[in-house]
Amino acid sequence: YKRVFVTSSAYLGWLSGLPGADSKCQERANAANLSGPMIIDGYDSYGAPYGHYNITYKAWLSSGTVSAATRLTHSTNPYKLVDGTTVVASSRNDLVTAKISSYDVYGSPIYDKWLTNPISKTEGGGVVSGPVWTNTQPNGYMTTTANLYTCYDWAGSSSGYIGYSDRILHDWTAFSLQSCGLPARLYCFEQ
Repeated sequence: YKRVFVTSSAYLGWLSGLPGADSKCQERANAANLSGPMIIDGYDSYGAPYGHYNITYKAWLSSGTVSAATRLTHSTNPYKLVDGTTVVASSRNDLVTAKISSYDVYGSPIYDKWLTNPISKTEGGGVVSGPVWTNTQPNGYMTTTANLYTCYDWAGSSSGYIGYSDRILHDWTAFSLQSCGLPARLYCFEQ
């Protein structure tokens, strides 16, 4: 399975772009020992090791030009919270496909349920509720290409699209706009 979490830290909308957001996910995963041991590539001039991790994480985040659907790997394995048992989606296809959430008064299905369980656990296993930077529709593609609504591709001010970490309907990733000067968390997906 692939692990997914919402960051325990919240960040302003200027994330240093998509690479900065991915770096924040990796930092949180490393701090919680979700990345496996570091593979040492060498040593700096002070003798401290540097390297990389076998298990990497990326933010479920789209810019005005790149969608989460194309940035993140597509797994056929289940996505689970860090507890290893709580299923968010049975596969990448399940993650981005609407399911029946209820029925209307005529008995017709309403397709609005996206997640099996909300992505509300942090990298350390704590439960949080609140806004999460995304600019991503439930299908994984960007909500908008306008810089004005992506915190200028996550490197400036204005506003950005958010989801909500305690939701399983479309609003888990596509809730509303929020000022880039207000904090929000990130969803992080194991690659």
